[in-house]
Amino acid sequence: MDLDLLGMRAFTVFKEHPWTGYSLGGVDPVVAQKWGLVFRNGLSQCVWVEVLVASGALGLVFFAMWLIKLCTQLLRGRKKSQLCNECTSVIWAFVFECIILGFNQNILRIYFWILVGMIGVMGRKCLIQQEELR
Repeated sequence: MDLDLLGMRAFTVFKEHPWTGYSLGGVDPVVAQKWGLVFRNGLSQCVWVEVLVASGALGLVFFAMWLIKLCTQLLRGRKKSQLCNECTSVIWAFVFECIILGFNQNILRIYFWILVGMIGVMGRKCLIQQEELR
């Protein structure tokens, strides 16, 4: 099926509940039901569109703020850390993963969450190292 058509269908569902979203995990069934498609995961094709439709504009803003907070925490902490190169590598991997997930790469979602976990752990480790140096 045409990716643009699927994206427009997901956006049509978004217009019904633009602020709060439809429901987490409920986007694909609604898109399938409204247009008589066979239900399968990834009908909206773009992860970011799916997050927008599921969580609404408010949910997407808070989700983006959380991701930015994680990354800035790691970037600030890496300067005085022994893990400087590793932190930079993880941030770049995360940036490219976010770009890739915009192009129908549903199979790579697990890597997104692995990177989020790594950023959280490495950021915390960098902060602990900074506190020990004080």
